[in-house]
Amino acid sequence: MRIVSTGHILPDSSKHCWLSLVLALMPAFYTAVSAAASESEINLEVLQELDSEFAAGRHGYIDGMLILQHDKVVMNKRYEHDYRAPFETYLSGPEHVSFGGTGEYGYLDPDWHPWLNGGDLHTLQSVTKSVTSALIGIAIGRGEIDSVDIKVAPLLGSEAPFGGDPRAGELTLWHFLTMTSGIEWNEENYADADNDGNLIEATDAWVQYVLNKPFSHNPGEVFNYNSGTAQLLDQVLYQSTGMHAEEYARIHLFAPLEIEEYYWKTTPDGFSDTLGGLYLSPAELAKFGKLYADDGVWAGQRILPEAWVQASWKPAVSVGSIPGRMYGYQWWLVPDPDQSARYIPVAVGYGGQLLAIFSEEDVIALLFGWNIMEGTTTYPTAEFVRQMARAVR
Repeated sequence: MRIVSTGHILPDSSKHCWLSLVLALMPAFYTAVSAAASESEINLEVLQELDSEFAAGRHGYIDGMLILQHDKVVMNKRYEHDYRAPFETYLSGPEHVSFGGTGEYGYLDPDWHPWLNGGDLHTLQSVTKSVTSALIGIAIGRGEIDSVDIKVAPLLGSEAPFGGDPRAGELTLWHFLTMTSGIEWNEENYADADNDGNLIEATDAWVQYVLNKPFSHNPGEVFNYNSGTAQLLDQVLYQSTGMHAEEYARIHLFAPLEIEEYYWKTTPDGFSDTLGGLYLSPAELAKFGKLYADDGVWAGQRILPEAWVQASWKPAVSVGSIPGRMYGYQWWLVPDPDQSARYIPVAVGYGGQLLAIFSEEDVIALLFGWNIMEGTTTYPTAEFVRQMARAVR
């Protein structure tokens, strides 16, 4: 027997049964797949097509798909892969990106990725950013941070951040949340030796690595995806609340949602890894999606401040490299394929982690994968949104 976090006891055979976890970890209003499927407004044929493609390996390493509507599980799939063999084959090849060797940041270490120790916790990668954004919202709601308009330079622990450039004094929390800081950062291609997303993880001083970067633009001028400023959000939280993101989340986000089983990496310099270090089970991530779908309220309790979800999903800046794509507070906003004036909010993580929320249809859609090796391609975010739009309408 094993005890899961909420006190439910499940047999060992349930270790990889997502449905058992969903039913055990979520409130009672979540019901079984069979009942939900018969009552769902979703076109199950579309989901079954996706399921067949994922199960057949047509889209590389897809680890699972979980779809909920009206607080009921509609589809819940886990696709098993023996990652040890392909990881070893890839690493023994003449040319490959190392992906950090072994350990927490060894992206081809099967004990750490994509499932933690082969269990139910899956790496979320940059979906962590969306969770961190929620923590910022909670801190604002609690009065520990005044607003997204606060100047962040005094909270960064450096007398002369960003080379002493005076533009540092103009930086606000809004700039960090919307990836418009203007700080020089290259994170376009993770196979690039000069990719800052890789280089920061190779250092022992993550925060200082970011603070050493110069400006390439004025704050607020352009969108540039920057995991470095996402990492600085933990510094902002710590200076404002006295707690790092992991502790703050445990008390003010995970406890209300009854999320007890999780893992959050700590950086070498002692910060919570807010650029991509959180692991959750699919069921627990669905709870987070449900919180946002219900405007920050869970089981009658307001967790996120009023208007935070709306502000987070309001298009703040255009993602120039992806036509039509916008960005909010650490959420990607994907154009609705059927309604030109509407955006679907999606939390996106490296390797194929997706959390898409269709508020009007009351649908939460999650996809997990680990397509990071050469020759594999992450399932496109826009395609997942398109397929889900087909299913829900």
